[in-house]
Amino acid sequence: MRKSTIDKIFKLLSKNYPNPRTELKYINSYTFLISVVLSAQSTDISVNKATKQLFKIIKNPQTMIKLGEENLKKYIKKIGLYNSKARNIIGLSKILVSKYNNKIPKN
Repeated sequence: MRKSTIDKIFKLLSKNYPNPRTELKYINSYTFLISVVLSAQSTDISVNKATKQLFKIIKNPQTMIKLGEENLKKYIKKIGLYNSKARNIIGLSKILVSKYNNKIPKN
C-alpha cells in the first residue's frame, strides 16, 4: 500500500475516531507493545488475565530478557500460540535493547 493511501486512511480514521481506546491493560509503551503481540488470535480478556501478573514484574525489555522464554511461557500459556509468542517477545526485547536503546521506535 502506498504511503499516500495510508495517510488518507489514517486521516479518515482520526477524524471519525479522535480518541481511540483499547481494552488492553498496560503500564507503558513497552507493555502495550507486548499486549498487542499477545493479542494476535487471542481475546483482549485473555491477554489482560495473562499480563496482570506478568506486568507486576516486567516493565521493560531488560526485565523481559532476564525473565526468559521458558518463564514467560508460564505466564502466557493460556493464550493461543504461546510458544511462538514467547519466542518472538524475547527476540523483540533483544532487538529493542541492542538497536533502540530500550525504546519503542516511532517509525
